[in-house]
Amino acid sequence: MNTNQNNKFLYPRGSEWRKWDLHIHSPLSGLNNQYPKNPNGSPDWDKFINKLEEIKDISVIGITDYFFIDGYKKVLEFRQQGKLSNFDLILPNIELRLDTFIVKDKSKDINFHVIFSNELETEVIEKEFIKALDIKISGSVNGLEGVRKLNKRSIIEIGKQIKKHHKIFKDDLDKEAAFKNITVSLEQVQTLLRKDLFKGKFLFVLSGHEWSDIDWNQAYLTKKNFLQTANILETGSLDTINWASGKKDLSKEDFIKEFGILKPCIFGSDAHSLDKICKPNDDKFTWIKADPTFEGLKQIIHEPEQGERVYIGIFPPKEKNDAKVIDRIEIKNSNRWFQEEPIFLNENLIAVIGEKGSGKTALVDFIALSGGDFNIQEGKEDPTSFIYKALKSSKQIEETIENCIITLYWKDGNSDTVTVASDFRDYKNLQKVRYLSQSFIEKKCRPEQAEELQKEIESIIFQYIPAQDRLGQTTFIELKKKKTQSIQLKKSRCKEEITNLNSEIFNIEEEINSLDTAKEEKSKLQAETQQLKKQKPRPMTEEEKNIEAKLGLLNSRKNQLNEQISICKTHLATIEIIRTKVETLKTYVEKQLLDIKNDLESVDLSNIYEKLKFSISPDFTDELDRKKGEIETKIQESQGFKESKEEIDGSKSKESIGVELDMLTDDYISKLSLNKIDGLISILESKSSLAEDKRKTIRLFEEKIEKNQKRVNALEKGIKEIETVKKPLLPKKIEERDEVYKKYFILLQEEKKILEELYAPLKESLGEKNQIEFFARIELDVENFFRKADNIIDFKRAGRYYRKGNLLFKEIKTISEKIELAESTDIHSFIGELYKTFEEDEGGPIDRQLLKGRKKIDFYNWIFDVSDFNVTYSIKFQDTNIELLSPGKKGIVLLLMYLVLDTESSIPLIIDQPEENLDNKSVYPYLINYFKTAKKKRQIIIITHNPNLVLNTDTEQIIVANFEAIPTTQSARIKYISGAIENSFISEKAKIPIERQGIREHGIDILEGGPEAFEKRDKRYEIERRKK
Repeated sequence: MNTNQNNKFLYPRGSEWRKWDLHIHSPLSGLNNQYPKNPNGSPDWDKFINKLEEIKDISVIGITDYFFIDGYKKVLEFRQQGKLSNFDLILPNIELRLDTFIVKDKSKDINFHVIFSNELETEVIEKEFIKALDIKISGSVNGLEGVRKLNKRSIIEIGKQIKKHHKIFKDDLDKEAAFKNITVSLEQVQTLLRKDLFKGKFLFVLSGHEWSDIDWNQAYLTKKNFLQTANILETGSLDTINWASGKKDLSKEDFIKEFGILKPCIFGSDAHSLDKICKPNDDKFTWIKADPTFEGLKQIIHEPEQGERVYIGIFPPKEKNDAKVIDRIEIKNSNRWFQEEPIFLNENLIAVIGEKGSGKTALVDFIALSGGDFNIQEGKEDPTSFIYKALKSSKQIEETIENCIITLYWKDGNSDTVTVASDFRDYKNLQKVRYLSQSFIEKKCRPEQAEELQKEIESIIFQYIPAQDRLGQTTFIELKKKKTQSIQLKKSRCKEEITNLNSEIFNIEEEINSLDTAKEEKSKLQAETQQLKKQKPRPMTEEEKNIEAKLGLLNSRKNQLNEQISICKTHLATIEIIRTKVETLKTYVEKQLLDIKNDLESVDLSNIYEKLKFSISPDFTDELDRKKGEIETKIQESQGFKESKEEIDGSKSKESIGVELDMLTDDYISKLSLNKIDGLISILESKSSLAEDKRKTIRLFEEKIEKNQKRVNALEKGIKEIETVKKPLLPKKIEERDEVYKKYFILLQEEKKILEELYAPLKESLGEKNQIEFFARIELDVENFFRKADNIIDFKRAGRYYRKGNLLFKEIKTISEKIELAESTDIHSFIGELYKTFEEDEGGPIDRQLLKGRKKIDFYNWIFDVSDFNVTYSIKFQDTNIELLSPGKKGIVLLLMYLVLDTESSIPLIIDQPEENLDNKSVYPYLINYFKTAKKKRQIIIITHNPNLVLNTDTEQIIVANFEAIPTTQSARIKYISGAIENSFISEKAKIPIERQGIREHGIDILEGGPEAFEKRDKRYEIERRKK
């Protein structure tokens, strides 16, 4: 805590990335000193200081010397003279060499740095630490046995002795020879720094270069002890950095278990010459996101991972667009409601804290109003809104904020200004920020708003879906419809196929069921035909017999020709049907082609439209015309030219009839046309000596016999077809229906997969271990499915469900539960089992279990009806559907959606008391990590009373609000101060009460449970003083 300053909040934006170089050797360093010297051999301090003053982009430096801080003291002298003001902070860094160890078969010393707080007096460091250290000689030198205290005289004496006994050091300066050979004990270093006056005022930094050379197999415990002792590892090796962050062979959990805590890594220039100052190898600059103070440096122990508080690289991490980061807000003309000074904002996470009614909501209301995301719906004033309250006079305060001018300044240089008015006439719906007020979250999380909450979550998820994956749609519902459009078409075809197959199967079954009846009818007709043949009157004379025989042949041929003509006319009708279908198809295809053309144009592929050809070949039409003409010719040939009886009589004498009869052979008759046959029949009948009534009787018998024979032939053909075609076809058709039915559920699975892909951002962003999960499943509408059954099944007739309609409902419900529990993906088999309960029942065939007037086709169309199976989806939190969650837990879900998924726009996110209605135990596990992740991608401003949200999210800036109804100690009713968590001081000299203590102290006083929370945080980065 700094009690020497008059407070000032020097860094109101809080923790920001700054460049640090904590390893710059001074001209007094005893080893490898390449700095320029004066003619008398003394260091040229002017050149060193001038070089440091040229540095413009480094905020903090560490002046390093071996074993001493003389160089640091000298630099402070120059700083006290007004030089080196380009640095925010200069820290002392003592580089120590520890006892010698065997490292990879070579003798090598380990370098250990101690960085002290600038608040420690140099005299204290020297007296209580440096001069108290015992030094030993690395190796054996006569006359130097034992231990000596570390001081300049000892160094000179040791150096002289070493140069005397070891020629390799003869050209070194005395102190240089000494520094190359003296070491200190790590145990003693730790012991000295356990003194209370050093508590929290130093950090151990282990040189990663020498430490990495220690062989784990040779000196495991030693190497482990060094790492456990160190607060910071100095290394530029990416492998080592990742390893120390738990991202290599050891996970974070395993690393912490082994070494106590993850280790932050820094890297410095290790400058021993002017040209190396602040120029680390490979431009591996150290960036630290903190106030440029020793307390700020300690924050990297609290957040050791790269990119959190510390980073090594040319530039610091940057993921935000300057156009979407608020730089500051200014409030003018406020009737003494607000301070005139601008309020500077951090680009990461900002926590606004203060007592109730202190002006916290006022600040975020103003940001939301000027950023264009404020609820100004007429007649729906938000009771929690500061703006609505302050626009009305009260007994305590008459002045309102009417005509107050608010300006948001963005980091890219642009600004947005709004004048506050009760009619909000100046408000613009810019949507440049997103404001989650208390009323917004409460409204969305009400029990009756479950559907609205679902839509809100879908809207957030939709924003997360990359623009290129939205298929040109503007809402989640539209995208879902577009994504599943193809599947919906396939599902419709499946439904149609199932319906058609049901009809085919029913018709085949009907035909098979009629087989016995057909066989019985065939037998009866055959018997009847035999009787007719016996009963038919017979001619008496040979001539009559001959004429009647020929008449029989002619009549048989006549019937044959009539049947052929009938078939030909049917074929002609079919050709016309084909023509109609082709025209219909042509019209349909033309419409589809137009749609395809539009689709191709939308994807810039209009050039390939010409390759898509659909046309009716002229050959096709020609073939139809040719076939039609062929059939018409055949009909004409079959009918022949009609001849009158007189014409025939005139050309044939009665005497020639006998000759004609001889010519009427089977072959001759088979070539005659219908009209010719009619003429011959007429002649023969007129020449027959049979009485007309007898001939008619014979003809009736013959027609009946012929009719029976035709029917028998048709029956035989039908029976044969049933036995050879229909029976084998039935199982194939049933199998085909089963396959189509199964295919429908495969399509449902594909639809489910598409929905899961749409919700994939939820899973990917929240991670595997989160307790929020999206689920999509296939559901059966039990009520509707049973209602359809109730209109078909007669529960009063027979079967398993005789007087047990409730049993059928229960079994349908069981199927639904199995589907929802995803016990099997073979959903169609459940309906198959249900089908068997009807088919294999003792109650008889299915037909006997149906209502009067219902047929088996109705049963098929019910049990194989797929319209009651649908894909539904929702979100679960802690295994509970979102609609069943308490308002508090719904709030967690909604906040997580905004924190994790609502990142496409990356506009500032403002949340008023995100922990409302949640205890600390609930807040910590579900919100903390997501806040830490989200703040890297967008600016976040929260109002909170919860210390966990402030401390465990490592909030970069805390804004403290204070209210005085009648301003006496401050210039306005509402005043804000701001800074980082590490900002800590007490200043009794400050005139304004709110400025008498630092941000940390305000946090302890204001936040609920603040003292305990801050104490717990301190323990995480407080130096652990171990005993060996």
